[in-house]
Amino acid sequence: MAGHSNTKGNLGLLKTHYNKNKALGEKAQAFEFEMNVTGYPDWTVLCRSTQIPAMGRSDVEDYGAMGLLFVQSGALENSGEITVMCVETIKGVMINDLRNIIKEKKMVDITIALKSESAGTGKGQLMQLLDCKMRCDAIELSTEDTAALVKPSITIRYNFLDL
Repeated sequence: MAGHSNTKGNLGLLKTHYNKNKALGEKAQAFEFEMNVTGYPDWTVLCRSTQIPAMGRSDVEDYGAMGLLFVQSGALENSGEITVMCVETIKGVMINDLRNIIKEKKMVDITIALKSESAGTGKGQLMQLLDCKMRCDAIELSTEDTAALVKPSITIRYNFLDL
């Protein structure tokens, strides 16, 4: 007898889980998003990747009798950091905008929304990042890579995540 002695198929269980998954509907796809930067409308179409920020509260630990640990929710983690990658145009839209934001010490507000083709033009799931400071990492250029686009990588530090 090959295999384990206690194995058996359970197609009913598999079908139940399949139907539960199907009933939840179409799943969000990572490429269906929109990122808007207030005052910089071109970023909506030039943003190639972004992140949904981490959400949480700080841990408050208490050790009670017998050294038993209990963890409860503390203060809201209202600030954080995400990385965004954009694509540059031959007009230099991204670099000019970044230069302006950094040189003038501008703080911008950002909205990230999941957008589904199936759902239409609705708002989607919104995340608002307020009072954001931007930093552009070094931008790669190469004479040997004739198929690559210029893609600034931007670190965004947000001061408040509006949940």
